[in-house]
Amino acid sequence: MGPAAEAVGTFINTPLVARLARALLGQVTLMGTGTPSKRGGRRTHMRCRRCGRHSYHMQKKRCSACGYGVMAKLKNYAWAKAH
Repeated sequence: MGPAAEAVGTFINTPLVARLARALLGQVTLMGTGTPSKRGGRRTHMRCRRCGRHSYHMQKKRCSACGYGVMAKLKNYAWAKAH
């Protein structure tokens, strides 16, 4: 093996090239979450059947406003002002 072949072998074994190869094979994500406009318009929340607010998380199956799906009592805090 000549020096050129060794240089090519060294280049292929670098972490960056290996990571790019894994990315091309679909084994690793390079950039994380894409831009919100290209995420397909997926809905995370829908209207809650107990409180009526648009706070029911469809994947977690829980309402962030009233606690429906997790608690039988309505979610409330002592520090929250009741108007």
